[in-house]
Amino acid sequence: MTAIGPGLQRSLCRTCQAAIIWAVSESGTNCPIDAEPVEHGNIVLTVRPPLAPLARVLSAGEQALASKYTNHFATCPDAPAWRHR
Repeated sequence: MTAIGPGLQRSLCRTCQAAIIWAVSESGTNCPIDAEPVEHGNIVLTVRPPLAPLARVLSAGEQALASKYTNHFATCPDAPAWRHR
């Protein structure tokens, strides 16, 4: 893991090797987030050192002032294999 910003640690997806950030969803589950923010993203991260960042999905019509990210399951070519583990 390497730091990419205050409180954000980057690691690699074990199958496709893409850079990801491990975060925790509002429901408390661990979720891989693509490490690079994107304009069309629907997730905002709240940094909470020393805990993993909190990943919150934006509601319909909500605008984010911070960077927006994408859940890695939406972009990983190997996502179906992970959902069945």
